[in-house]
Amino acid sequence: MSTATTTTAPQNAVTSWAIDPAHSVAEFKVKHMMISNVKGQFSGLSGTLDRHEGDVTKSKVEVTIDAASVNTRDAQRDAHLKSADFFEVEKFPTLLFKSTRVIPKNQDEHAVEGELTIHGVTHTVRFAVEGPTPPAKDPWGNTRIGVSATTKINRKDYGLTWNTAGSGRHPRWGRSHHHAGPAIRKIVNQRPRPGIKAPVRRQGRSDLCWTIKRRSRSLANIS
Repeated sequence: MSTATTTTAPQNAVTSWAIDPAHSVAEFKVKHMMISNVKGQFSGLSGTLDRHEGDVTKSKVEVTIDAASVNTRDAQRDAHLKSADFFEVEKFPTLLFKSTRVIPKNQDEHAVEGELTIHGVTHTVRFAVEGPTPPAKDPWGNTRIGVSATTKINRKDYGLTWNTAGSGRHPRWGRSHHHAGPAIRKIVNQRPRPGIKAPVRRQGRSDLCWTIKRRSRSLANIS
């Protein structure tokens, strides 16, 4: 992320931070057959944070994830996730989050509400946010900050309702994926360089838990 001061008065200063896609990833994890976790990630990330230094409630964040960048280290499963059964990436190429409200809790914790769009469907969600960390310089003189955020959503709310029951097909999610259900948890972590981790699926129960982490290792100053 990079910063650009838009006003000079410290109490009104707004800095803009851009996600560094080289150091950001949206990661997810899914319970497989109630035994182990299947992990994956979205590597294609972009976004900005407009941080109001004097009033955090005026800050705004927007993040875009390339749906086709999903990677679970299994080509067959990835192809299925990109198909019309799930993300339908040819028709809905991105996942998008736009904040609408920031609620401060203490110096290091906030809640961020906004509109999350997946598969062309938009719902309001709330992220629990830790950070940002104090600005720090990397070895190349760029200023970096870090943030982490989590939320929980129901995949069925976004039209991701497919399961193997009655389909006659077995994707590489394991048998318990037959009943993969809705609960999705997102986690976004940002460290000194923007990094994001992607959704994760939980199988073997009637919920689908996605943990999305966004890590930002470097947030470079672009003033």
